[in-house]
Amino acid sequence: MKFSVLTSLFVVWFGVVQAQTYCTYQSNLCSVENRRSIQTFSVAKNGAGIFRFASACDDFGYADRTNHNIGLDIGETYEATIYSTGVGVDMAGLWIDWNDDGDFDDANEAVTFTGGGGVYSGTFTVPGDATLGTETRMRAVLDYFEDLVPCGNVSFGEAEDYGVVIGNGVELDSDYCEITGPSCDRHITNVFMVDELLGSPINNNSGCSPTGYTHFTNIPEGVLALGSSYTTEIVTNAFNQFDEVHVFIDWNQDKDFDDVGEGIPISGNGGEYLGTINVPVDAISGPTRMRVVFSFNLVAGATPPAPCGNIQRGEVEDYNVYIDNILVPPPPECVAINAPIHQEQGVCTSGETLSWTPSNLGTAATGY
Repeated sequence: MKFSVLTSLFVVWFGVVQAQTYCTYQSNLCSVENRRSIQTFSVAKNGAGIFRFASACDDFGYADRTNHNIGLDIGETYEATIYSTGVGVDMAGLWIDWNDDGDFDDANEAVTFTGGGGVYSGTFTVPGDATLGTETRMRAVLDYFEDLVPCGNVSFGEAEDYGVVIGNGVELDSDYCEITGPSCDRHITNVFMVDELLGSPINNNSGCSPTGYTHFTNIPEGVLALGSSYTTEIVTNAFNQFDEVHVFIDWNQDKDFDDVGEGIPISGNGGEYLGTINVPVDAISGPTRMRVVFSFNLVAGATPPAPCGNIQRGEVEDYNVYIDNILVPPPPECVAINAPIHQEQGVCTSGETLSWTPSNLGTAATGY
């Protein structure tokens, strides 16, 4: 994601959206049973997701999520989408307080949504007069057949507030420590991640960078779901048995790779390295950084590659990833065919043959 220098300093100094007194929103009912709650709110740019948050119905139909900041750049166009449990005559909309005056009443602060069947979306462009460095607020609203408004009491619906950070589109790679690998004789040729249920968030072919470092901002963010496991394969052009590959992911979004569990060794040799990346259930949802480091070690057991500094021979690739807060449940466990009849069983393989004997108690069975 791109942020301006001023925006980044503002976030460091203040950290959260500054206090403003906004109008209240309250719904009498937004339960799933009545099909009037926001399931997911997302924002994308040029088809690539930059923000996504999944939720259930909140108390009184309102949720303050301004601790989740969405970075938006002046002059850029974005698409916002609301996924809901509603399938009827629901309406959806979005309001953004561009001038940070504590209301949603000014020109161009309302975003028109279209859609139906539980999916509603609209596009907006950050105005040129939005104050650079401003931390402000957006409000996503889902309503049932009434007038769509950002404030007040409604019968059925829900509203969610999110923080907004206004930037100027200047990307700060310096947010993370620098690393270089100046030799092109050893480089990464493919980075591939896949989950058997969720698919492949990253599959990127590449050549050698002259500086030994590339930040791939030209491809969509790879979405990683909480609790999921991704088989990860790194392919290189070198075949030394002592070469090493490490993947670093900033799970807590503190702009470093120093925390426990943020460095993952990927084992292998001969140019192909295979490992598993498990997304912690307590990882912070939102955009963050993944770094792949490939380095040459002269002897086995040498110090593993670090996420920062210089490597004598090898290459480094950075990727933008997005941690999705939808927790992926573990797959069902296989159980024996002759398990007790009331035990819940997972489906593990196809083609199994089941046999049973009908009970001779009570009324005889007439069919199976």
